[in-house]
Amino acid sequence: MAVSNFGRFGRDTVLDGRWSTSARSGSPLLVCLHGGGYDSGYFDVPGHSLLSLAAEAGFPAVALTRPGHPASESSARRQPSFSEAATIIIEAIEDVWQRFGEGRPGVVLLGHSIGAAVAVHVAAQKRSWPLLGLTVSGVGDVVTSRAKEQFAQFPPDIAIRFPLEATRQMLYGPDWTLHETVLADIAELPVSTPSADMVEMGLRWAADLPGLALSVDVPVHYVLAEFDGFWDVSQERVDSFAGLFPAAPFVDASLWRGTGHCIEHHRLGEAYGRTVLAFAERCAMEPRRPDHQGG
Repeated sequence: MAVSNFGRFGRDTVLDGRWSTSARSGSPLLVCLHGGGYDSGYFDVPGHSLLSLAAEAGFPAVALTRPGHPASESSARRQPSFSEAATIIIEAIEDVWQRFGEGRPGVVLLGHSIGAAVAVHVAAQKRSWPLLGLTVSGVGDVVTSRAKEQFAQFPPDIAIRFPLEATRQMLYGPDWTLHETVLADIAELPVSTPSADMVEMGLRWAADLPGLALSVDVPVHYVLAEFDGFWDVSQERVDSFAGLFPAAPFVDASLWRGTGHCIEHHRLGEAYGRTVLAFAERCAMEPRRPDHQGG
């Protein structure tokens, strides 16, 4: 069943969000950031809800709608950069932490696609709340030539809406990787997205990533999907991405066969969600180490 808790988070810039709760004490708080063309509902599709999966496993989880989504023609002209959006999200998560963090060891931040890029920015910036780990998918370090050409065609300040039929090949794997009803299940998900996000992802992200990754000092979980239409996909690319995080206590990186860019909505979506939750559990152990800074 989809989660029905909705609210707003933050002070100066308020973000919409939805959440699931858990009575289990001591588990990390999961915060999720969606990709381009979606909002927080990406993580709460009936039958494919990461928020529900987290709640059932004993993890409170919050999905935030990133700044500028859904986009209007007016808001698209003021869309913040990934770095600026990260600052806004850090403040929103401070609110999330105050509301849901009591008795929790910290936050594990999940980002998908453009949300993954923004999540790396969040992890590289200073925060007032405890970040335990970073888990990202739908992002890479080399954009495909096809995607780069498409991104470069967008003006930097308009609102774009991508119908599912136009993005089917880029976002979802072959039919055999999907449940029969999933395309109908997610048909109402897409929202208008600011073109500035697409332009930054296509033209700047790969150059910015190495410098940002140097500042990430929490464990990292990374998955690249076999049928991701935006990124060059190979074990070499997975290893390259993982190697960018020398300050992380550990990096768990893998290439997932049999799934596509929107991994949460594929047949392997639940399995992926369970690996995220297992990673979160592992992150919660790190502060218990006797040699942990401040521990």
